[in-house]
Amino acid sequence: EKYKYVIVEIGLNDVSPSESAATAMLRYQKLIDTINAVNPTAKILVAKMIPCKQRLINVLGATNGAISYQKWLDMNYAIMNTVTGVDYRISRHCDLLNDGNGNLKAIYDCGDGIHENNAARKIIAAEFRKALNVLGLLTCTYTNTK
Repeated sequence: EKYKYVIVEIGLNDVSPSESAATAMLRYQKLIDTINAVNPTAKILVAKMIPCKQRLINVLGATNGAISYQKWLDMNYAIMNTVTGVDYRISRHCDLLNDGNGNLKAIYDCGDGIHENNAARKIIAAEFRKALNVLGLLTCTYTNTK
């Protein structure tokens, strides 16, 4: 009840091919609804999941990896478009970290195709900082990344 904002960044652990994106997003929406019920004045910021297509294929195989990647796409779409009760949606970091094929760019990868390095974390942090500034919750400058 005391927080002024909550950043919700979830998803990569929920891209299992064994359930639909709709089922995963029902849990996500319930989380957002719960935050709003507990603290209706808190600003809620949501963010897309980072790119990880090849990692999904490497771990789950070609078929299940492709299913999980489609779920990743569907969940990111929902985070940006259909989830309700949020005040700001963060997506630019996903575009900046993407190699154009749905993977984490090698220059931002710790080596496993899913965990970002410090350079990537700076990009993500800059986008979060920008969002907090826009909402009037943080009044410091941020580095605008290309």
